[in-house]
Amino acid sequence: MKKLVAALLLISTLAGAGYYYWTTTPQFSLLQIKTAVDTHDTELFNKHVDIESLTSRAVDGFMEYAMVEVDTNSTGGMLGSAFAAGLVAMAKPKLVEYASNKILMEIEGENSSATEVNTGIPQASELDRLFNGADGDFRQDYLNINGRISFLGLIKYDRELDSEIIYEFKLRELEGYWQIVELSNLKDVLNKTEELREQKLAERNAPIVSELLASITVTDLFKRNVEERWSKKVHLGGRVTNLTTRNIESATITIEVYDESSQLLHSFNGRIENIEPKQSKEGIWEVDVNQFIVERAALYDANNPKMKVKPIQIEFSDGGEIKIATSL
Repeated sequence: MKKLVAALLLISTLAGAGYYYWTTTPQFSLLQIKTAVDTHDTELFNKHVDIESLTSRAVDGFMEYAMVEVDTNSTGGMLGSAFAAGLVAMAKPKLVEYASNKILMEIEGENSSATEVNTGIPQASELDRLFNGADGDFRQDYLNINGRISFLGLIKYDRELDSEIIYEFKLRELEGYWQIVELSNLKDVLNKTEELREQKLAERNAPIVSELLASITVTDLFKRNVEERWSKKVHLGGRVTNLTTRNIESATITIEVYDESSQLLHSFNGRIENIEPKQSKEGIWEVDVNQFIVERAALYDANNPKMKVKPIQIEFSDGGEIKIATSL
């Protein structure tokens, strides 16, 4: 009997130690965050999430990503990029404040039912759902602990993009618990989702592109420099032919101009109106040349540039329309 009592005490002690260890793990802190969201407990949420750090670093990541997009697509050269960077720096405090408040507002939400009792302790079933993906939510991919810093990788299936995406959270250990401070692979997440979104859009637009190309053609593309007394301009144009038996009220096309090394110099959308069935019409679009905008100056100086055309929208006089989708 004494041995049985001793054994039960040992099991109880080990179980207690095991539970205490579990409450000090990054996974437990993550489940506490889930509990805070489910129960609208902002105090518990703030304990396990450093909102200011998370939002500040997230805003930095978004801004860095956006600046790459600006540098890639900008026609403003170094001056435009520097101006955009200055605006970004000025906007950051307000963006961080807005994001932080938005998170807390989402956590506060509606009050839980008065009859609902929650102990605040995540159950085994919650652990299974969260880390094994039983309900299609997050599931754990990896956990790397290095002293008081850990990196927890979670996989989530994105139904809209029909793909799994890994989110890596950086946590720091405090007094007996862990706290999220950063979504450390935000740039990778943004790049991955953008890549997947473009693939999905391309799949969706494939039949639309075929229909557009069967409706109009654009030929005889040209670039012509125009120099006036106080300004320089570039005229870009081509002949648009209506291949259908319907009157086209307007057609919108994207024209891209490349230099000899295939570097994009300029891209714009041109619109041409009223093209009768089986008829052609010339479209000419004017671009102002500002010598302070490097790309515009390069466009003006380009000899025999390569030009590509993509129809993106046709509106027929009978009310019909063919249009490239820009979002899922």
